Amino acid sequence: MNISLAPGISLEESVKTGSEAQKILLQIPEVKSVSCKTGRAELAEHSFGENVSELDVPFVLSDRSREEFFADVRSRLKALPGLILK
Repeated sequence: MNISLAPGISLEESVKTGSEAQKILLQIPEVKSVSCKTGRAELAEHSFGENVSELDVPFVLSDRSREEFFADVRSRLKALPGLILK
């Protein structure tokens, strides 16, 4: 999943928001782990600005549908100010 903040935000602030997103996601029972990469080198295959974080979020559904799970994810992440989900 990708999350982004306003262009021009500092790398430090973007990393802080990515860390907060990780904490929120780890509270969801189906989520097994979360890793986060913020920004990209200019010559990387997929170049993102400092305002974009890519989160790897492996999950295993049990009692909820995929739609219910993702609705919960979006609802919880809305608590982060200035966050744009992609």
